[in-house]
Amino acid sequence: QIGDSSGIRDVLWFHIFGGSIIQHSTAAGSGAVKGVHNYACSYNHMYIYGGRIAFELDGNANTIDTCTFRGGQDSNVKAGSAANNEANKYLNCSNELSSGYGYDLSVVAGVGGFTVIDGGYCEANTLGSIYITNTQKTMIRDVYFNLQNNASGVILGGTVGASYQSQFVKVSGCRVLGGTTAKFIQELSATSINCAYEDNDLESGTC
Repeated sequence: QIGDSSGIRDVLWFHIFGGSIIQHSTAAGSGAVKGVHNYACSYNHMYIYGGRIAFELDGNANTIDTCTFRGGQDSNVKAGSAANNEANKYLNCSNELSSGYGYDLSVVAGVGGFTVIDGGYCEANTLGSIYITNTQKTMIRDVYFNLQNNASGVILGGTVGASYQSQFVKVSGCRVLGGTTAKFIQELSATSINCAYEDNDLESGTC
């Protein structure tokens, strides 16, 4: 764990380059890496595996670059579990083989936003690749989705507070390999976050 939730030990401008961190335990609360109150930090070229949540991040304006996330039971990546999830960027990351979600961007309190997932790929995450709720202004671009396990690519939940009328999620330039029943973009209800999508390449299957 890097940082804590007291608010007096914020972690600023902390950077990790390289390394593998593997968590074999799947006990409640287990994970490989947990960043708490991280601000303007970066995680670079890392292999992060296992636990209930492989990589858990609470904080703003962080960059996660060319990392591989695998094998999380609940999710490979969880952001915003302590209400801080603003302007974080995931660049060229691989996210696969979670028994839950790949990226879980569901903010517990308040409204997160301005997350960017740029490049990389998502594959074989059992519940879906990217789950978004209570989060505004999310950009997903140039990601390769392999949906052959028939789980959805982008799953849209609802919001906290006001009902946003604008398109608060944008999905563009993605390559999508579909399964027989997979959904590229799935709305969970009529009150799901609005989404805009453009220039995505749907390759095969009926997604």
